[in-house]
Amino acid sequence: MKTFTRYESVDEVLNWLDRRVSALPSEPVAVSEACGRVLAETIPSPVDLPSFDRAAVDGYAVRGVETVGAGAYSPAVLQRLDAAPALPPGTTTRVAAGAPIPEGADTMVAASLGEEAGRFVNIATAVPPGENVVRRGKDLARGSPLLPQGRLLRPQDLALLAACGMDRIPVVRRPRIRLVISGDDLAIPGQERRAHQHFEAASPMLKALVARDGGEVEACLHLADDAIAEALRPENIDAMLIVGSSGEGWNDRAAEALETAGELAWHGIALEPGRSTGIGAVGNTPVFLLPGNPVACLCAYDLLAGRAIRRMGGRSTAWPYPVRRAALTKKISSELGSVDYCRVRLTPNGAEPVATGGNTRLSALAAADGFLLVPEDSEGYPAGAEVTLCLYNFLDSESNHVQ
Repeated sequence: MKTFTRYESVDEVLNWLDRRVSALPSEPVAVSEACGRVLAETIPSPVDLPSFDRAAVDGYAVRGVETVGAGAYSPAVLQRLDAAPALPPGTTTRVAAGAPIPEGADTMVAASLGEEAGRFVNIATAVPPGENVVRRGKDLARGSPLLPQGRLLRPQDLALLAACGMDRIPVVRRPRIRLVISGDDLAIPGQERRAHQHFEAASPMLKALVARDGGEVEACLHLADDAIAEALRPENIDAMLIVGSSGEGWNDRAAEALETAGELAWHGIALEPGRSTGIGAVGNTPVFLLPGNPVACLCAYDLLAGRAIRRMGGRSTAWPYPVRRAALTKKISSELGSVDYCRVRLTPNGAEPVATGGNTRLSALAAADGFLLVPEDSEGYPAGAEVTLCLYNFLDSESNHVQ
């Protein structure tokens, strides 16, 4: 049976992780499938954008100089040609917005400013040369940087890549993650639960968190406590999350199994909740021992495993949450020597603490709008103190409570 006599500093563990974990190799993917992926290298534009001088408005292509002096009483009168590839002097042709302007033209007159009279167009307003024309390469010149290495690609980025004729691009490979859920006292939701069992709740949460951080779950295994060693074979995966069996109980076997199979670098981290968290590796594959309690599991994942998965996928190691400054409505008391993952609820008066320290009520976590970290050298904050919150909501920063 493991007994914790010392808890490692969160900062020390993070430094170890950052030294051990780096971005994975690249792979080519279709542009249409690249949203949310990380660009593996800077992409130069393969073309001028636009690739020709094009009309910015629907109207008439003209030589701008031929409209100089035009007015209501003395309009410029130009002969209208049909779809002319080139414009002789004294002529014009209709051109749709986005279409190339014919050779010889340098200006577009908006359709509302021209009046057709048979085969002629009267233009009663002088239009400066170059007006309403987007020149070739105005948006991007061929060879100029299109998108930088490390870019987390958004829908509008895909449109830009497609506009330049690109169909495949190099992106950082998604980290492949194996989930191992251990515990003889767990029942899978949807299946029969025995009297001594409770439903396993961590795997749906972790699958969502791994996807949020750019990874993909290769497999999710539910194993008995004494079968954990069977899963510690890191073929075709980049990291492993073992949930449960990480504490000090007689049947907690995860640390022992990891130490036998590879390296147990840390076990017992100064984090509340989540003190029983462990980290190690089998070969070059990092392994995270996460507490079985879903609240402590989320805390340990957010601070440690999620950071490593984002780093492997080429993403920023920063928190993937929107932040907000808010005043505390109540005092927060925290134990010196541990980082405190304090969950809060937003109210009209500020941020109200709903759970601190070792409180592992799942209902309180679900009621929280976000969290703040109390550093290990702090005993907390007084009521009224302004703090920085990380908000769980991604679509907006409003309270998550139904009114």
